[in-house]
Amino acid sequence: MNAVMQLFTGVQRHPWLMMLGLLLVTVLALGAAGQLQINSTPYMIDNSHPSRVADHDTKRLFSNTGEQAFVAIDNPQGNVFNARSLATVQELSRTFERMLLISEADSQRLTALAEDGVLTMPQANALLQDGLTPQDIPALKRLAQQESISALDKAWLENLAVRLRPVKRVRSLARMEHIEAFTGGLDVRPLMKTLPQNDAERQALREAVLANPMFINGLVSPKGNATTIQVEFNIDEDDSPSMLLAYGEISRIINDVSAREGFSDRVYLSGPPMIAAQTATSMEQDNQTLLPGVLLVIIVVLLLSFGRLQGVVAPLMIAVIALFWTLGTMAAFGVKQNIVTSMLPVFIIAIAVCDAIHFLATYYRLLPANPDRAARTQAASDALRKLFWPMLVTTITTMAGFFALSWTEVIFIREFGIFVGLGVLFAWIVTMLFLPALVILWKAPPPRFGLLVSTLVSRFMGLLGRVAGHGKAVVMAVVVLMAGGLLYTQQNLTVDNQVIGYFEADSRIRQDDAAINANFGGSTVVSFLLESKEVDAFKQPQVMLAVEKLQQQLNNDPLVGFTISPVNFIERMHQVLSAGEGETSGSAADYRLPSDLTQPMLAQYYLLYENANGQDLFDVVDRRFSNGRILTVLHSDRSSEVGGVIERVMNEARNVLPAGVSIRAAGYGEILVSTTDAVVGGQIQSLLLAVVLIALLVVAILRSLRLGLLALLPLLFTLVGVFTLMALTGTALDIGTSIIAAISFGIGIDYAIHTIAALRLSKGQDHAELVANALQYCGKPILINTLALGFGFLVLTLSGYQALVNLGYFISLTMLFSALFALLVLPAFHRPDAPQATVAERADEPQAEPANA
Repeated sequence: MNAVMQLFTGVQRHPWLMMLGLLLVTVLALGAAGQLQINSTPYMIDNSHPSRVADHDTKRLFSNTGEQAFVAIDNPQGNVFNARSLATVQELSRTFERMLLISEADSQRLTALAEDGVLTMPQANALLQDGLTPQDIPALKRLAQQESISALDKAWLENLAVRLRPVKRVRSLARMEHIEAFTGGLDVRPLMKTLPQNDAERQALREAVLANPMFINGLVSPKGNATTIQVEFNIDEDDSPSMLLAYGEISRIINDVSAREGFSDRVYLSGPPMIAAQTATSMEQDNQTLLPGVLLVIIVVLLLSFGRLQGVVAPLMIAVIALFWTLGTMAAFGVKQNIVTSMLPVFIIAIAVCDAIHFLATYYRLLPANPDRAARTQAASDALRKLFWPMLVTTITTMAGFFALSWTEVIFIREFGIFVGLGVLFAWIVTMLFLPALVILWKAPPPRFGLLVSTLVSRFMGLLGRVAGHGKAVVMAVVVLMAGGLLYTQQNLTVDNQVIGYFEADSRIRQDDAAINANFGGSTVVSFLLESKEVDAFKQPQVMLAVEKLQQQLNNDPLVGFTISPVNFIERMHQVLSAGEGETSGSAADYRLPSDLTQPMLAQYYLLYENANGQDLFDVVDRRFSNGRILTVLHSDRSSEVGGVIERVMNEARNVLPAGVSIRAAGYGEILVSTTDAVVGGQIQSLLLAVVLIALLVVAILRSLRLGLLALLPLLFTLVGVFTLMALTGTALDIGTSIIAAISFGIGIDYAIHTIAALRLSKGQDHAELVANALQYCGKPILINTLALGFGFLVLTLSGYQALVNLGYFISLTMLFSALFALLVLPAFHRPDAPQATVAERADEPQAEPANA
């Protein structure tokens, strides 16, 4: 390590060369960062997770399981069965089915592939001759299978094939199956094969739809004022760029129809494409506000701290360079920006200036008045030599805290932890290389104004020192408060997560989702997957009766707005086959399972349905009748509420399902619950990993097991204090606040290290004077860093995503609490036994400047 330090100090003999090298690397990183893409998918856990596996199994076994957009049409007059609204439904259904997601850029890329020899020119001309159409899909798939084609081009060709036919199926009044009876059997036909031509036909359609329980709260509202168009996609759930294109095209189509003269219906949108689009919008807005916001905050803090231009520009340049390097690394590894990593600039900018703050504080202390270049070079070299070890070890502890976040199943949090950790490392490297070179070349005297030389701050630190000098009383008061807080937190801190509810109240997705929930059964889908290894299991009465009991429990749950299963199809067929002479639907009382249900009867019902060319049944049962599902739609996307519904069904299933039939929950709602569970599990795991890693590092740094463990005490107090405030304010532990624990250990431990180092080097006539002198020395850098980090992280409250807003408030409080507890609690455990200097305290002078906080 001494060789590394000598390398860093040696390169300062060539400052211009160092600056040029850093500039070159930064330009390369900036070019790569320009290729960074956005990932706005709401799916935050890996495809290998059991929840994602269950979702993929559901999509493999059943139809109507692809990602869907929900388009709701609400008639202000209270009757969607009017000529204009029905014509709109039919037109939109037809237009959505023919939708394409291509642009001129696709044609240009095909031409470029031909020019590069990836495709032959005849192949490209054949595709482009009449424009790209769905008829080109087979040719694109064949081209994608060529062995000579690169993986990147193959993926693009396959994606282009999907975008030429992005819609798998549309379900609406114009497309849904309607089961009725006719002489000798069943009639399964489209609800609205042609538009009703007069009021009588429209009224007959209304009565037929509202009389069919399978349509209520799913296809139409109970009052008949609204209906849905469900657009099922061929697009993969993780393909957020295509989802954004789908949202844009659906919005364009709807806007074109809505702009016509006389159109009065209200149109609402929901579903994953809308979530992806709103997430992308929030990320774009955050990119426009968070980065400028944190830069402005840091500028103000640095200006107040150093009172001169050099003290502002130098740290900011380091932070920006570290940010560019981090974003460039993300892009180079193909990692896309998501809703969690969108706050990465705030963290890197706020953390990256901390090393620079300490370097400048030491450099200015060592700099003589009116320094020439030789004096500046000497001061920079001395500062670098004094701070190399402290800044290295505190950088390592900060990185350990963020890298601990990678121990989670939530991909977004894992990526955030890894790349912020790398950003911290980049900031240290740039500080070591760039800052000494810059201050050597930039002539500037020590500051005369600012917090660094403020007598008011010195008096404040003296006050803290006097309070901390009465260590036992302070510690006892804190312990009592923390014990009460821990008890309150254990009883009141909630764990929750949601997606739509985190967007701003005036956002379109929040308003549209509320309207859809008010008119229909909800918008959060959960599938209960019922599995058997036996063929024709769903032709057995005991299985169907068990499904009926589970479905009844769901229908009685106030959070559940709509369910459908194989039972509903049998109930509907029994209803229509029980119709009297001249009737086609039967009475409402006959919508039930037959009282004399037998296996041959079930087999006969299914045979009648298949002979009538029915297809919708296979939305809820597979072709072998071995597996079925209960499709459930809920009014809430809160994971705690969705999880409660799932748990109640699972408990009931253990009592009613016959032997050989198992149950799994799947779908978007269940993935949301699993994401929350992963957040909590990841919080515990990352916290344990951070504690172990950081404790080992601190013990090694301080060369004392006792002090190493005591350094963790302020952080434990900090966590209890922050979680207590979360419980008091009703803030849940969610996708944002879940990372607080690991971050508080990674960053907050530095305050403890600085305080302990200052205490061990301080002297005084008694304990109180020793503590006061120590806090006078280390307090100002800690204060400046606390302001930079606290106010920097507070910028997150400008986000349009509530989870990040919550994190902004509480991570800022975490920085404040970490500093206060370190300054007020640790002095109580100091023993003035003049131990051997530790790695963090090595320096030529009696005292070394504390490092990165």
